[in-house]
Amino acid sequence: MNIVYRLTSLANKTSDSASERINKSVLILIVLFKAMGCITWVIMYYSLNLILAYKFPLAYFFLLLLTTIYLYFSKNFDVALYIYIFFIWLVPFLLQVVMGGFINSGAVILWSLLAPLGALFFKGKNAGIIWFGLFLLQAIFSVIFKDNFPHEVTLSEPIINLFFLMNIGVVSGVFFYTLVYFRQLTTQQHHLLELNNAHLAEQKIQSDKLLRNIMPDEVADELKNTGKAKARHFKKVTILFTDFKGFTERCASMNPEEVIEQLNHCFSAFDEIIEKHHLEKIKTIGDAYMCVGGLPIENDTNPADVVSASLEIQAYMENYKQTCISRGERYFECRLGINTGEVVAGVVGKKKFAYDIWGDAVNTASGAESNGIVGKINITESTYELVKDLFQCEYRGEIDTKGKGKLKMYLVSGKTKN
Repeated sequence: MNIVYRLTSLANKTSDSASERINKSVLILIVLFKAMGCITWVIMYYSLNLILAYKFPLAYFFLLLLTTIYLYFSKNFDVALYIYIFFIWLVPFLLQVVMGGFINSGAVILWSLLAPLGALFFKGKNAGIIWFGLFLLQAIFSVIFKDNFPHEVTLSEPIINLFFLMNIGVVSGVFFYTLVYFRQLTTQQHHLLELNNAHLAEQKIQSDKLLRNIMPDEVADELKNTGKAKARHFKKVTILFTDFKGFTERCASMNPEEVIEQLNHCFSAFDEIIEKHHLEKIKTIGDAYMCVGGLPIENDTNPADVVSASLEIQAYMENYKQTCISRGERYFECRLGINTGEVVAGVVGKKKFAYDIWGDAVNTASGAESNGIVGKINITESTYELVKDLFQCEYRGEIDTKGKGKLKMYLVSGKTKN
């Protein structure tokens, strides 16, 4: 079957669809059967001294060969198909005529049935009906004029019976094997389609995971369903910024791989902490880490959620610092700033788009981080007013903040003891 499959794939083009490959393969399979039949009839007719009769399958064999060569080089499937169909329909009929009719030829006209079979398979129902009608015309003509057909040689009854057996058996075998081969090809294509669908489904899952990694689930769903995500206004969210003290200077004494490893180690821990407190990571820029509470699903607990996450982040950074000291390794120290206010959130850009937030509250949170103290949690007055009953806070005074002037700021040391 592998050899047959290779032969029937000779006319395929790389651009062919699965159905086109099947069509070409089945056509060449039928031609192979017909070519073998031609050789068989040439040998038998010649041995029986049917000098005129053997020339028809011999000429037809070379016609099949030339048409197949044309198909291989030109890849013109339609032209080759019509040549095949026409001569598969015509030659058996002519052979029947020169052999003296239906009985004396052993029903050789049955080979003409391959014409409507090919037309039906390759060109559809209407073409199949037309060619089957032409076959019926041949049959009617054969019945009406059967007494007028010449008899080149009168064959014995055993030879005629053998022809009947061979023609009926081989033609029915061609029909059956063609259907089996078609079934095998369609099963193979179905299997490949299932594999392809499974691969596409896996890719969809992976792309969906990737999309949900860079933006909130609600925004990702909106983007997938509509192709865009509308900007939304949020009246009360709490923004958290962190960065590492002396990051640029410290990086100068570290190789790039070590810098990336340390950042990944810290930011991965931050990711786990904010996920635990239902916060939304917005982005990282260099050594800066930004997240927010209270969006895309609004809530009233976001100031406390963000401060609680900040306490865990600083606790993690202290443990990380002590571990690095015990190993004699270099480490980062973290500043952290928090502010509560209103923002606009949405997706920007058409390529490499990202979910982001904008507003004065964001700038104020960045200023709180810039004026923070290493190892401490620096919050603005707007956040303080919302968490002062839940956390221990120490007033720092009014801190001069770039672009904002003097702002009241507080340090959070822990949760309030009940």
